[in-house]
Amino acid sequence: MKQTDLFFSQVIDLRYQRNHLNMKYTGAILLIVALYAQAIFSQPQPWKAVVSQFVADYERLKIEPLHLAYADNLAGIRSLDSLWEQAQAFESYSDEMITKLPDYFPGITAIPDIRIRRGTSERLSQVPAYYSDHTLYYNFFDQPFGKRQIAWVYWHEALPGHHCERLYSRAIEQSPVQQLFCSPGYSDTIPFILTEHNNISIEAILNEKDTLHLMFHTAASSVTLIKSATEKLASLKLNQADTVKSWGGEHASRFGDGNSLQIGNLKWEQITIWENENSGPMTDGKFGPDLFQDKVIEINFDEHFMVIHPSLPEIGEDNEKLNLTMENGLMFIEGAGRIGDNVYSNRFLIHSGFGGALLLDDAFVRGNGIGGQLEIVEESELKDSYGNILKTKKAILPSFTLGNTTLSDVPVGFFEGSIGRQKMSVIGGAVLKRFNMVIDQRNSCIYLKANSLMN
Repeated sequence: MKQTDLFFSQVIDLRYQRNHLNMKYTGAILLIVALYAQAIFSQPQPWKAVVSQFVADYERLKIEPLHLAYADNLAGIRSLDSLWEQAQAFESYSDEMITKLPDYFPGITAIPDIRIRRGTSERLSQVPAYYSDHTLYYNFFDQPFGKRQIAWVYWHEALPGHHCERLYSRAIEQSPVQQLFCSPGYSDTIPFILTEHNNISIEAILNEKDTLHLMFHTAASSVTLIKSATEKLASLKLNQADTVKSWGGEHASRFGDGNSLQIGNLKWEQITIWENENSGPMTDGKFGPDLFQDKVIEINFDEHFMVIHPSLPEIGEDNEKLNLTMENGLMFIEGAGRIGDNVYSNRFLIHSGFGGALLLDDAFVRGNGIGGQLEIVEESELKDSYGNILKTKKAILPSFTLGNTTLSDVPVGFFEGSIGRQKMSVIGGAVLKRFNMVIDQRNSCIYLKANSLMN
């Protein structure tokens, strides 16, 4: 795509990102942007020529008529008098738009496909359609949609609708014009890899030089790098040492101030980085939710991305709200295990750095005789971040319940021997990954929705 074509498609994206503006101001804004483009591209033409060229390119690239023209060409759809025909119309239009949109929105292919489903929400049953969890939900009435309504609804609620704004705006390299109009209130989308060990691995850049893979650790309160990684990082600043505590004991650790870290479009300056021995497999270290301060953290295990929201986003009705107990920056949630006719409730530390399912604290195990009620299937050793060895026994818990969701045959571990200091139960990645979640630490709550990994 030519530079001018890319520029004007990004201008159109600017209008898309600002779709809440009254349309009568759009022309004035685009005229200002066009004049500003003259300075950006150092075009020698007089301003009238710039405006004339802008108008010509805008007419060629403008997107408003697309939904009308394409809607009239829905193959095989003569009328929308049935639910089946309406569903087929949405699917057909979606397939067609997927091939057209990249010409007008460079980078939109980086957004995962939008699912299309019939609406299930009673609260939203009177609206034509709505969006939730990367899905366009449509409703069917006695007077069904016309073809052009299908197109309009898809553009508004699916692609390139406003719900996908945060994903699209992060998928493209922003032009100087977009940066000029950029709002600091936008959410930031961060892709991640869910490793085979149930850890969240995120790419980061250290001191603008070194690329790292860091584990997002919901129970961590600092940025740490493992020793095998620090030895290879020329830009890392480690110039001090101190004694730190982990769940297995104490250990001496080096640390350094004055480092910078970038994750996606987020960047932190003058942060302290600690060195330790272990992190999740295939990662160079870890960081915790404190890096995002009091923002809301959305984790989508279906689509493999996190979204850092400045405030609580729209939450679908199929999400369950549960209370969190916050202590010293750690998040605890209530859960219950069933063994036979007995139900044992406890609070669990949300610990995405632990790849297993559940770990039970010593007092809970002893007080309820858990070890004597479960068949031990394995004994092993677990190392904490600093190399301290923790001996564990593993068993299968018949069922475990979070809120209104129950999981069956859940692996559970508990410590024995010298590790008698274990004072908290833990819920790890093998369970957490089965829920898409929105974590609102500021209001001490979490929203959970069972996802495709539940079974």
